Amino acid sequence: MIAARLAPRWRSPLVALLLLCAAPAAAATGPAGAPRSWGFRTFTTRDGLAHDIVRDVIEDGTGGLYFATMDGVTHYHPRRCRYHHFVFTGARRRVMALGIRGGELWAATQGGVGRLRAGAWHWFGEDDGIPGDRAF
Repeated sequence: MIAARLAPRWRSPLVALLLLCAAPAAAATGPAGAPRSWGFRTFTTRDGLAHDIVRDVIEDGTGGLYFATMDGVTHYHPRRCRYHHFVFTGARRRVMALGIRGGELWAATQGGVGRLRAGAWHWFGEDDGIPGDRAF
């Protein structure tokens, strides 16, 4: 055994290191060695998403989630178990990325960049200094 050959001053750190390495593996199992569930959930259109293809997910700071889908933005609030859809037309339907700044939701779409403020969307495009309508 390796520990028996090591000097006494090295035994204690070696045992501590082995225990630290074994702790995460033990914590990842539940009763009788079964894998512990970490609470992952899959969302689909059956649950209320606007589309099954999701390009981005962002938390809103209150526990809600915004999903960037290929058919608009879906907001899910788990405490209320409600979905709210923001449906866009044309190329704006395809939302590629989301961001939150200053409490406002921003969406980068294939039809421009939009900002949600006070429940209404304002769209920015080439006239506002965006190099093109497509935002990726």
